[in-house]
Amino acid sequence: MRLRVWTTGLFVFGVLAALAWPWILGPQPTADAPRKERARYAARFATYVSALIAVFGTTGILAIVMVRQERARYRRERMENLREFLEGTLRDHGSRNRRDDDR
Repeated sequence: MRLRVWTTGLFVFGVLAALAWPWILGPQPTADAPRKERARYAARFATYVSALIAVFGTTGILAIVMVRQERARYRRERMENLREFLEGTLRDHGSRNRRDDDR
């Protein structure tokens, strides 16, 4: 359950961060702006994009782990259900054979 909360929270954070790029990055400097100002904006932009890649990459990895855990859980449940079905069938056949023998 914790994994699902972390995955969902990280995904929502990533989407909100991606949608908030104008407020996070600020206005883009014009072409005639000083070189230092354009370099600062480029560094901010690179950091922002790198952070988004890290957030969505981590979200993807957490989602893969969550899917694998669920698949393993379903496999265990399937085997348990099959075991219960077979045991029930054997009990039914056993009781039916005993009833047939009593006749």
